[in-house]
Amino acid sequence: MTGTVSEETETKENGSPLYRAGRRYVASAAVSRNWPDQWGQTSVNGAFAYSNRNDVLFLGASSLLTEVFNTNSMVYRVGVQHLFPIGDTIALGPTGSYLNRDRNGYNAGTLQFVPAKERWTAGAQFRKAVNQNVTLNLRGEHIWTRQDERAAPNGQLFSVLANAFVAGSAVPVVSSTGWMVAGGANVNF
Repeated sequence: MTGTVSEETETKENGSPLYRAGRRYVASAAVSRNWPDQWGQTSVNGAFAYSNRNDVLFLGASSLLTEVFNTNSMVYRVGVQHLFPIGDTIALGPTGSYLNRDRNGYNAGTLQFVPAKERWTAGAQFRKAVNQNVTLNLRGEHIWTRQDERAAPNGQLFSVLANAFVAGSAVPVVSSTGWMVAGGANVNF
């Protein structure tokens, strides 16, 4: 298990405070089970991230003010994998994961909201022990993603900074699929 709490200092523009992200909380955990009689190993991992309300420079304000509503989203992720041993040096098995961003969240890097999202993956992994110190890994997954729409009635979006509606564009529901393939090596010295 791992947990972190982090804070940032103010982001300034031309010496004036512009933004300070809310305190962030991140937690993750992993657990594995080795099964008897060559049934392999099952691993489950999960993570959670949450941020408090941000301090922002509202239009017309002279200093940073805390948001009335939290514009940050919570992100959850859980993954499961199982490896079946094949001989003494090879393991092969299925893998899958689920990620959820619970609602639209504010992205300070682009100064805009990003839509709520769900992502599922399903695939397989392969592991080969070359010797006692080197293990090769290969993983392939199919990914399904669905992002919610971001409505902009009459070309207007609500701006937290202006505390009013400003010109903006809608983002439609985005559903996509893709493949991810990754390889690597673990080397113990």
